Amino acid sequence: MVFWTFGDLGRIGWGELYMVAVVSLGIVIPYFPYRSIDYDLMLSSDEPTKSTGISPERIRLETTIIAAFGTTMATSFVGIICFVCLMAPHAARLIVGGGHKYIMPTSMLTGLIILIISDTIRRTVIAPKIIPVGIMTFMVGAPLLVYLLIKGGKYGHRD
Repeated sequence: MVFWTFGDLGRIGWGELYMVAVVSLGIVIPYFPYRSIDYDLMLSSDEPTKSTGISPERIRLETTIIAAFGTTMATSFVGIICFVCLMAPHAARLIVGGGHKYIMPTSMLTGLIILIISDTIRRTVIAPKIIPVGIMTFMVGAPLLVYLLIKGGKYGHRD
């Protein structure tokens, strides 16, 4: 129960890691930068997007399927790890602004960094006992979320 509720990076083996890497590197990660211009066009509304020959409904469906597939692969092996998907895109937007071409890879790297820092802290804070990684990502992510809420109006703009 604790494994699925809070997640655990220590339970994944090389076989599972290989499957997640194949799905991530072969499907998920290449798809989002490929569609980044389409996402930028879809920010205004569907009509201008349709006038360029792009189907917003199709892109939304494809994106949902690919994101769900990637999320399912990762979650099935490590469990639910809270706050990474909440914090990474917001922190990335502060770093690179709002363009999808840069925010998506930056979000992935930011999520990776948050997870590695949280996992390292959780393994060393009260060693030999180990805190679940989901609790540690909450403890790292909550102050970041409060900071973003306080920052408020400047969100997504570079000064």
